Amino acid sequence: MKFIEYRLGLYYHDADAAVQPYSNENVIDYSFVSTVANNKAQFPHRVIEGADKARALYQKIGRPSQQQFVQILAKNLIRNCPVTVVDAKRALLIYGPNVAALKGKITKGPSQHAPTFKPVQVPGFILQHHSDVKLCMDIFYVQGHPFFHTISHKVQFRTVAPVLNRNKATLLREIKLVLAMYKSRGFNISDLHANMEFECIRNDVLPSRLNVTANDDHVGEVKQSIWTMKERARTTIHGLPFKRFPKVMIQALVYHAAKGLNQFPAKNGISDTLSSLTIMTGRANPDVESADEYENFTKDNFDPTVPDNDVVDKADNHNDIEHFDNNNIGVPDDDDVGVLDDDGVDDPAVLEPYPDDFGPDDLDPDADEGAEANDDPGDEAPGDDSPDTAVEPNANED
Repeated sequence: MKFIEYRLGLYYHDADAAVQPYSNENVIDYSFVSTVANNKAQFPHRVIEGADKARALYQKIGRPSQQQFVQILAKNLIRNCPVTVVDAKRALLIYGPNVAALKGKITKGPSQHAPTFKPVQVPGFILQHHSDVKLCMDIFYVQGHPFFHTISHKVQFRTVAPVLNRNKATLLREIKLVLAMYKSRGFNISDLHANMEFECIRNDVLPSRLNVTANDDHVGEVKQSIWTMKERARTTIHGLPFKRFPKVMIQALVYHAAKGLNQFPAKNGISDTLSSLTIMTGRANPDVESADEYENFTKDNFDPTVPDNDVVDKADNHNDIEHFDNNNIGVPDDDDVGVLDDDGVDDPAVLEPYPDDFGPDDLDPDADEGAEANDDPGDEAPGDDSPDTAVEPNANED
């Protein structure tokens, strides 16, 4: 039997062409479709009536499985039932499986069992010699959306969380979440390093000591982390065929870049075999089958050649689509992965859109140094470089 490709991409078999005239070869009969009429022709009228009754009874009792239906009839669990086991089997032979039962019961397959999480314990020598940790923190922007970021000196663990604003309550809430994570793994945050923006929470983070930089200065570790995150984000963006990204994809981009830095041992870390992610979360080394790849997910779930008018219209109306300039991508002032807010802050739908005049040049960490001195005092620290700050476009000529 040979199938030929049709011009639309389908394959078909021409049974008439397969039989050559005046051929001595044996002709094979192919039966492609079995009809109910042909099946009924093989049984007498009385047998067909019994099959019809069995089919009607099957529907009345809720369409159980065929095996359970046969057991119900065999054990006489239905009183005054004229249907026999033979009638049920003949009904299946004549009419085939019930269509409604097939549509309602057949699934894609058994779901995978969620494995039991067994965290990797922090080695004793790390807690003995490196239990006191210094933490650096700052706020960075990606396409105008603010993120809170921390990175530790010894462990080299990075955290990132989306925030709505940069006032004292927001900063304090995010810092307490990070401090609780380090404490749960046996570490003590002895010192906090940040810019003047975090001066307002000095007394709230005690006994951890807060060390702030000058008004026009940045923490070196955080600044270096900015460029590292920019490189990772640019690399990912250049591997995708998209020009515009929803806010949820921007958040996923930041998480992915940070996770890539966390899931392998750092160059200047406290261990050559344990990653900072393993030390701080107890997760084992990544598995090749379950490796998280941002590019594959976006390519598999979004096809730029097939526009979805409904999605595009909604995104345009709600300013949910952001344009990425691959040459001037605005990516983290900091770097890392993992700590998410549990009270709705990480919901991309509630992130405030950035102003229309906010450009890629405004995302450079050095471009907002001149504007820090002009901030009004209030809930936010003097080092505020949020999108609400008046910054002229293209202020930085770097």
